[in-house]
Amino acid sequence: GDQQRIGTLKQGDFLGEISLLTGEPTVADVLAVTKCELLLIPQGIFSTFLAVNADALKVMARTITERLRWREHDKEAQSRVEGAWRKSTDPYGLRLSTVSPMKILSLNATSSQLRFGYFDTEHQENNMDGTIDGIGTESARIGYSSARGRMRRRIDAADHIQALHAVIALLADKEEGVLRAPNELTAVGHKVTHGGDRYGNAVIVDEQVLRHVESSVRFAPRHVPHNLAVLKASIELLPEVPQIAVFDTGFHQKMPPQAYLYGLPYELYDQDHIRKYGFHGISHQYAALVAATHVKQRFQELKIITCHLDDEASICAIDHGRSIDTSMGMSPLEGLMMRNRSGNLDPSVILHLLRTKEMTVDQVEDVLNQQSGLHGLSGIEGDFVEIEEAANNGDHRAIMAIQAFCYQLRKYIGAYVSAMSGLDVLVFSGSIGTGSAWVRSLACQGLSYMGIAVDDVRNKMVPPRPQEVAGREIVA
Repeated sequence: GDQQRIGTLKQGDFLGEISLLTGEPTVADVLAVTKCELLLIPQGIFSTFLAVNADALKVMARTITERLRWREHDKEAQSRVEGAWRKSTDPYGLRLSTVSPMKILSLNATSSQLRFGYFDTEHQENNMDGTIDGIGTESARIGYSSARGRMRRRIDAADHIQALHAVIALLADKEEGVLRAPNELTAVGHKVTHGGDRYGNAVIVDEQVLRHVESSVRFAPRHVPHNLAVLKASIELLPEVPQIAVFDTGFHQKMPPQAYLYGLPYELYDQDHIRKYGFHGISHQYAALVAATHVKQRFQELKIITCHLDDEASICAIDHGRSIDTSMGMSPLEGLMMRNRSGNLDPSVILHLLRTKEMTVDQVEDVLNQQSGLHGLSGIEGDFVEIEEAANNGDHRAIMAIQAFCYQLRKYIGAYVSAMSGLDVLVFSGSIGTGSAWVRSLACQGLSYMGIAVDDVRNKMVPPRPQEVAGREIVA
């Protein structure tokens, strides 16, 4: 539309882009009519310092109120805001684009793998995605793909630190690499499984962050030690490159107490921090934002259930942009049964294994994390595709495993619809969520009274390709 002057800043005044403060799309430009200097405050610093400062909050609230009051009297401005949501192809900035060129390395350390991604925002043909698996074994291999094709070869990776060195060497390799030197990296992002009850946003890693991550090892002993080892090694290897930690528990930090408290003596929560934390927050938030973009509605106005179904599985209830409940708990073991994990069970089962079977704590932990779930019920060690193939061929245990998995999923969906008093969008993500029409169908079976009805033909015939969305309105 025609340009309109909202206001003029005098020396010492400040501006606050309303889209960053309220989550609305950007509908106004800031134009300099005289030479000036502009200080841009990164969102992390803004959230950590300004957003918790009472005086700053008063000023920001007054600024937002004045802007909204100005817009209330301008119907055309209101219309532009609504139109921006429906016309924008990327209202939440999910596409990786930066004002200045960046070279970013992302790292995700699991028990036996190091997954990595390299992103060049200026030359996207250099982007690379890969995994080192079999860490600690003689069969360790690195596999990666880029615009130049795919490659897989054996390497020496006795531990995660050696695996990280292999990734850096690949990026800086004269023939296959994309960097002249490792210090060309703009930043390194680390997925950290557990952030405790402190970190809800990404943070620049310093000694305080490292100490807090170390204190979270007890909550996720199969994950955090590997996260920590790679994080420390990356700091040592790339001392001049900012290291950023993104926490898988972060999105769930705003869960209400009634959702995260266990029915245990309160002192165990107050003193030992035993509570539900939730995981897969990065995936749940991203999937929900993609879904909101797809349906062209505001994320903050939707009730969304996201089902992250992969080797590890969880489900999340997102009410108006906030995670209000999720299936995983203090550790990733709680919730849905998974490929190898038991998920929810009666605590007396553990006591029975300790007393009657005379198992050690380590043996029980191995049973619950490595020998249970879909693998334990079906007896098939392969991935879900193999279990589904066996079920299609009439394998009774495989059929039973899939039915039990989908029954749990359906129970959670129904519970979360009740918790939010409604539902606007149901999302399936992960290799199982996007790859199995059978699971999607069984998970929604019998939920038509809640307004959820799946078109069987579309469900079977429209599997989305990576990074794409396939769907239709399924909620009345």
